[in-house]
Amino acid sequence: MKHRLGPVLLALLLAAISTTACGRGESAPDGASSSQISSESSSEADFSVEPIEGEIPTLTPPYTLSNFISLDLDGNVITHDIFSKSELTMVYVWAIGSDQCIEDMPTILDIAEDNTKKDVQTIGIIADLSDKKEVEATSEAVRQAGINFTQLLPTEELCEAKLYAVTRVPLTFFVDSKGNQVGEDHTGKAVRSSWGKMVDSYLKKEKK
Repeated sequence: MKHRLGPVLLALLLAAISTTACGRGESAPDGASSSQISSESSSEADFSVEPIEGEIPTLTPPYTLSNFISLDLDGNVITHDIFSKSELTMVYVWAIGSDQCIEDMPTILDIAEDNTKKDVQTIGIIADLSDKKEVEATSEAVRQAGINFTQLLPTEELCEAKLYAVTRVPLTFFVDSKGNQVGEDHTGKAVRSSWGKMVDSYLKKEKK
């Protein structure tokens, strides 16, 4: 199934949201992982995360991928238990202020569909959505664009667990059912065939 929502999503988000909380991250070359990015290019990718404030249950630190609380776009509390629903989870960190993220979203939706067939779930994290007033508008734009996998907000707990280490978007990583990250962080343009092979490789490792 070919998604053609890139321009649609961009238009919806631009119409609904006038400002974003973070700078725009620059993408790495195709197939590059975070470990392959030079210190010079990392310093040029000015992307910082500002946590959204919300009334959520307290959680005892330290916060990690196996111990965090977040909210989805509908205000539902989401915890690290979300990873227990699948043997493997692909996490796509993106920003509404990043053209590359918007352009890649149709491919990410294709990859999410492929993942479902392999019993691998996909979740998103909107790393620059820190204003409560923007959440409702973004939720509606995401719904209209047909993005049907869970989107998490950058709460303080989730920022400390992972997002404060994110300096550029889009960024993708994988997590096992216990909340442990599998492999490296991956940046750069999404390529459907490459991600399919990577998911298969990670699944094979998890089954050993």
